[in-house]
Amino acid sequence: MKITDLTTFILPPRWCVVDEARVRAAAETGHSWRNPVCRHRDGRVAEW
Repeated sequence: MKITDLTTFILPPRWCVVDEARVRAAAETGHSWRNPVCRHRDGRVAEW
């Protein structure tokens, strides 16, 4: 493999099946990830 062959890094493996409709739907929806909130035993917010 040559480093200049970028298709190896961009395309999924041949055995990998990608549901394009599901990927596009997930891209439209977005995500609701937030940083976890760590708390002390008394309820105060703990920095991590």
